[in-house]
Amino acid sequence: WGCRNYGPLHSWADHYEAEVARAAGALIRQLGDVSAEKAAEAAVRLGAMRAHQAVDGLAQAVSDPRPAVRREAVRAVILLDGAEAAVPALVRALEGASERGWRHLLVGALARTPHPDGGAALQRILGDTSLRDVTRKLAARGLGRIVHGPAVPLLIAALAKPGLRSDAIESLKRITNRSFSS
Repeated sequence: WGCRNYGPLHSWADHYEAEVARAAGALIRQLGDVSAEKAAEAAVRLGAMRAHQAVDGLAQAVSDPRPAVRREAVRAVILLDGAEAAVPALVRALEGASERGWRHLLVGALARTPHPDGGAALQRILGDTSLRDVTRKLAARGLGRIVHGPAVPLLIAALAKPGLRSDAIESLKRITNRSFSS
C-alpha cells in the first residue's frame, strides 16, 4: 500500500541521489580518458544510468575523434530521450557523416529529440534522394515522433514514394491529428 512516511524524503533516497550524481560526475570526466575503451564504456554507463546531467559531456563526445566513443555517446543520448542540449552536436556530426551506419545512428538520435534544428536536419535527410530509403524512412518517422510541423509539405510529397508512404502517413497523422489513407 505504499510508504507511510509522510515527512521529507527518506534518507536513503537522498543518499541514492547523491551517489548517482557522484558516479555520473566521475563517468563524465572519464569520457575524456586517453583510452577509447574507457571513454566508450563511460558513455555506455551514463546512458544506462539515464544520467541527464551528462548531456553536455555526451554532446562533446559526439565529436570525439575515436569512432567507438562517438558511437557510444550517441547511443547514450538516445537512451536519455529528449536530450535537447545534444541536438546541435548531433546536427554538426550529421552534416559531416559519410558512413551509412553512423548517419543512420545520428538520424535515430535526432528522431527522438524534439528540437527545431533537429527537425530541419531530419527534413534534409528525408528530402535527400541519394540516401537509402531505410535512413529516409527513419527520418520520416522521426519527424512525426517530434511533431515537426514544418515537415508537412515534405511528408506529403513522400506519399508518392512507395518505400516512404507508410512512414509519411503515420507522421502526418501525428503532426496534423488527421487521418490519411494509404
